[in-house]
Amino acid sequence: MRFARTSGPDPPSIHLALAGAMIICNGPASNASLEKDLYRRSLISGQSARLLCCYAYCSSGQGDSTGDVTVGGQEIIAENGSILAQSEPFGDGFAVADVDVESLWGARRGMSSFHVEPTPQYADYHETMFDMTIPDHPLMRPVSKQPFIPADEKMRADCCSLAVTMQAHGLAARVGAQNADHLVIDTTNSSVTNTALAVLAVARFYDLERPAVPDMYVAISQDAQNGQSANVKLIEQLADALGLPLATLASARAEQQNAAQSSPEHPVPDIQELIGDTSWLIVNPSDMTQLALGLTQFPFDLGRQYGINSQIAHTFVPVIPRQYAQECADGNLQTLLGAICDPDNELHIPEHDTVSMSESAELGPAVVEDFYLDGFLRAQYRPAKTFALARQAFAGEYGEHELLGWMKAFYERFFGSQFLRHSLPDGPRIGSAGLDLRDGFMMPTYAQSTLWMNEVDALLNAATK
Repeated sequence: MRFARTSGPDPPSIHLALAGAMIICNGPASNASLEKDLYRRSLISGQSARLLCCYAYCSSGQGDSTGDVTVGGQEIIAENGSILAQSEPFGDGFAVADVDVESLWGARRGMSSFHVEPTPQYADYHETMFDMTIPDHPLMRPVSKQPFIPADEKMRADCCSLAVTMQAHGLAARVGAQNADHLVIDTTNSSVTNTALAVLAVARFYDLERPAVPDMYVAISQDAQNGQSANVKLIEQLADALGLPLATLASARAEQQNAAQSSPEHPVPDIQELIGDTSWLIVNPSDMTQLALGLTQFPFDLGRQYGINSQIAHTFVPVIPRQYAQECADGNLQTLLGAICDPDNELHIPEHDTVSMSESAELGPAVVEDFYLDGFLRAQYRPAKTFALARQAFAGEYGEHELLGWMKAFYERFFGSQFLRHSLPDGPRIGSAGLDLRDGFMMPTYAQSTLWMNEVDALLNAATK
């Protein structure tokens, strides 16, 4: 283990000089004053985010108080912008927390603007090398089962509203660049909840661009044959309730049919012909989890598509329409969204699956697959660490063999579906993780899964013994 301090006399100078350190310890002789504890929290939280590090702060203890200056011994541990633990000034407790150094390394690797000096000496560090035995202990930090969904109610509501607004503005930019005057919300390859979110985003776009909004069409070409006609009806009702200029693909075809009756040389076109020019833009509602696991298809020209949900995880998709329903005053809209957005914890493999998967592997619930997706994309954990966190997050709900089997399926499908993600449609960058180079996803297009699968197999063998 390495500890380093700066040569400057003032403890705050540690802030910039230790930009290369993963854990910064600061012990200043800072006095207490009204509202200063709140100021410290915001300052330390922001500094840990700026330096992508853990910042451990401990001011002088109460025994150092004098008649005119009091110190409270405040302790704060922050990690990449989040307060992990803190003790109140003049309190008796201690701030103790687990630090995820691996996730900090991953965050730094993905931050091209982050700079670390080549050697400690070059940064003017004083180095002290020492060994320290750290005993094993249960993990103290909480592990969320749904890392893509903010736990705080106010933050969750703000994120839902902001996500739809970002989708709408991204769509507006694409429509303007393509000069499209027709939109198609494709219902043929996505769940009704995904499609509902796409409709909400299009409605927000319509509010932005009302003077020159393109016509909206809902594609229902194969759904009726697949037993999904009830869901399509719900989507049509939702679009109508939101005030969208609605015309189904069936009605567009009927108009063409009427024209064909008087002009036999012009047969009734299919959907491919209807969207054969740049005046049409297909809004593809497939979410990030479906894209990651190869569970969605792109039946139309990629150049005509916009992946409006492509950076929203499957578990977060139904949260946004439910939040919309809570905030809107229209009872009809609330009823429609309530019928549409029942929680769907299942991920469905398409009938004509193009991604091979071993017979022993089974696709897990969406909440588990999204947990693995977060560990892989955002934190860049190895399988062993992801599994250790999953055991804590899903303790009492799923067993080790189930979690490992689903993990194996996740890695097999993720690496096996890379050819499907080789050229994804445009989509709005919403979250901190994505599957395309535009989203900061740096993995080679055809990376091999050997290292990940070997580690998963080792975990399975150890769990079997």
